[in-house]
Amino acid sequence: MQLTEQEQKMVSHLRKQHNGWRTNRVVIVVAAVIMLGQGIRLVWSGQSDLGILYCALSFGFFSYTLGSWTGRPEFYLLLRLIEEKGQASKTLPSSGAQDQG
Repeated sequence: MQLTEQEQKMVSHLRKQHNGWRTNRVVIVVAAVIMLGQGIRLVWSGQSDLGILYCALSFGFFSYTLGSWTGRPEFYLLLRLIEEKGQASKTLPSSGAQDQG
């Protein structure tokens, strides 16, 4: 399978985005923990509206991150298919002639 230059750039972008999620998810979890702590502190100090907002946002971050912990499955499947097609085309003869029998 031959990809054009533009398609190769798109695949490279998808691969970077898929691999970058590993770092992003840790950052999101740490930020959610900090936000949850701040929310609890605000609730205890009497600013319950803002504290509840912080807690709700932190739970939203947690649920988003845990729900997509391994990344977007469509990216993973697409990248895997492209890699398999690329490996298969390297092992097959590229003469273009097919058996006519």
